[in-house]
Amino acid sequence: LASVLGLLVRHATYIADELAQTGVIEILTEALKDKSEKVRRRVMATLGELLFYVATQQDAQEGVTAAQISERWGITSTTITAVARLLKPQEDEIAQHYAVKTMENICSQHGDWAVKFCSQDIVFSLVQLLNTTKSENLKATTASTLSRLLRHSPALVAYVVDKFGIRLSVANLADPSSKVQTAAVNMLNMALVHQDLKVRAKSALSEERSLVGSLMAMLDHTLPVLRVKAVVALLLLSRLSSRWLLEACKAKLVTIIDRLQRDKEEYLQSAIVALRGEMTRLVPVVCEQITEELSKAGTRKAVAASPGRPTTSKNPLQHFQIVLHLITSPYFRSAVVTPALLADLAAYMSAAATPSLQPSGMAEFKTTLQTVVEAICQQTELVLQHYQPMLDHMLPALCELVTSASESG
Repeated sequence: LASVLGLLVRHATYIADELAQTGVIEILTEALKDKSEKVRRRVMATLGELLFYVATQQDAQEGVTAAQISERWGITSTTITAVARLLKPQEDEIAQHYAVKTMENICSQHGDWAVKFCSQDIVFSLVQLLNTTKSENLKATTASTLSRLLRHSPALVAYVVDKFGIRLSVANLADPSSKVQTAAVNMLNMALVHQDLKVRAKSALSEERSLVGSLMAMLDHTLPVLRVKAVVALLLLSRLSSRWLLEACKAKLVTIIDRLQRDKEEYLQSAIVALRGEMTRLVPVVCEQITEELSKAGTRKAVAASPGRPTTSKNPLQHFQIVLHLITSPYFRSAVVTPALLADLAAYMSAAATPSLQPSGMAEFKTTLQTVVEAICQQTELVLQHYQPMLDHMLPALCELVTSASESG
């Protein structure tokens, strides 16, 4: 009987309000307690179809609220609890899938309906299911549902990160299922934009060695939406710390973006433009940190790096490689090269010509600096566009560097 009712609801183009008066929701809710797994499966499938249909009526009936529709159909907290109970461990997996799919469908509709399922208990059960299920389809549906619930309730984002850690998202970025990947990158991005989580996320992400690699692989995914979300994630990570941008650049981010910016996908282009704007904002920040580091080195005895031991990514001088990567890109170069950058480069060349100024990582910094200056000077249009700062700052600094006694070659 439940199967027949479910088929009727699924294929019905319109359901009269008379059905609501029969108490069908209450009956199906009570039937979810049946001891038979087969019965629970059929009842959950039918209840899911009916709840989804009811949820869509808010858009179809102008001026009617979710609360009014819920009251009309008898959808109470008891119904929500009964559906959520099927997510518990040891429950039949097929019934679980019907329950999770119901939540996913409803969460894709009006937010007033999604909020009904936005509770810590349900999120906890979904995470448990995501981590333990052996079914690829159920895992994909669970990941999608969890992502949609978090989108409707930002407070639950903090709960998930505090309870399960950022690794819940990072670990699923490389999942074979594109649906799981989409949910994972969505959850990661929600955590990165959550104001109260920035400090905690920054600390937790520092241990995630596979993060950049997974996002870079996602940039080559066949699905445009995943490529876009990966660009957004890299933008947010760069905003969190320039260390992530450096790692991404080393993994050929700039080369990939140069290729992707020729893609005609509008959504992707919007994300790339935003990333370009973030890079333009970030370069002066990196230069300011370098200037501060060089200033500190001039007032204290520098600690030289041990031979054969690379400087850490926390060293501001090492982050100058970001500028080099961006300068060598036709897409980023025009936005990054500014009079302020040229003035900074001139100051760095003057610092490089000072024998007593040798902070940790200075040798590598000098090499990068020379490569950056050479790359800019090879671009005739840029030199002509910024001729005044070139004459006022760059040429004098170059002359000082060439004639410096500390420079033998």
